[in-house]
Amino acid sequence: MLNIIRKLCGSVYPAGMFILLIIFITGFHMTAYATEVVIAGPQADEEWVADGLKLLVEEEKAEEAGESVTEAESGTGAETVLSGVSGAKSAPQPEKSPAPFRMKIRFDKHFETLMLSDTRTWRYRHRDGYYIWDDDKVYAYFEKLKAKYDTPVGVVDFVTHDHREMTFQSTNCGWQMNVSVSVSEFEEAVDSGETIFDPAWNSGCIYSSENGVGQKYVEVDIDRQKLFLFEYGELLLETDCVTGTYQYADTTPGVFQVIYKASPSVLKDKDPEGNAYEQPVEYWIAFNGAQGIHDATWRSEFGGDYYKTWGSHGCVNLPLEAAKRVYEEVYTYYPVVVY
Repeated sequence: MLNIIRKLCGSVYPAGMFILLIIFITGFHMTAYATEVVIAGPQADEEWVADGLKLLVEEEKAEEAGESVTEAESGTGAETVLSGVSGAKSAPQPEKSPAPFRMKIRFDKHFETLMLSDTRTWRYRHRDGYYIWDDDKVYAYFEKLKAKYDTPVGVVDFVTHDHREMTFQSTNCGWQMNVSVSVSEFEEAVDSGETIFDPAWNSGCIYSSENGVGQKYVEVDIDRQKLFLFEYGELLLETDCVTGTYQYADTTPGVFQVIYKASPSVLKDKDPEGNAYEQPVEYWIAFNGAQGIHDATWRSEFGGDYYKTWGSHGCVNLPLEAAKRVYEEVYTYYPVVVY
């Protein structure tokens, strides 16, 4: 407790003994809460003291519990807003929601944790009563994350559903964070009260520390004529499929990303002999030029050796319900591994 009071008195308000006097005179309760704690100089009152001490108590508990805390830049301002403690009385904040006490930024299975105290100089109160972000400070923080987590485009290691190890040479699967978009979306996430944030990427799959394509991906096994849909180690879908006709219109092996999806759609292309065709489908997911994943309601059977004699023009054909499930789960840049 003395350590908490020392923090409050020493780091924020030099006249520490004066604050201690206010604390004991007012008889504040440790259950006091605030949505915004505003540090505004000598005019701090009893309510501010109680709110500030509550904040430090919460952070002290987090530190004692061994939370991983990210250090952010420090700074000064005429009025610094500390956003994130849940509760009641506070300065008005039009068009803003209370920010979370802590924000976790997700990178695959890893998290960077931002505590309230780390961001206390990142937002400032405008004289009209609303709060604005200091984008430069948020930008500097995400530049550090970019330097730590970006990976080069190139070789991708992959472990299949049946534990086979494979290596692919990929020209489009790497992780490069889009700092500008991440900063904008992060500020919106904090203002709306979210507690977990996923950064934006210029290209590539979700960041991965394990198999090179992240923890969400579609896997297509040509030999076994199977499609798998995984998310964070959980198998969401396993289904028979039909890939490109063997040695005629083979589905290209490699590591790809979803380019776009559409429902419904009409597929227009030419077969390997140059004949144009049009085929309406309910669900279309493009991942490699004209090759994609879609339903094939004209087929009565999937799997087996159909692809050797009656395969597709290069796409991955699925039963209607399976195509729907994949369509609902994937999005742009979603990894697709074909082998």
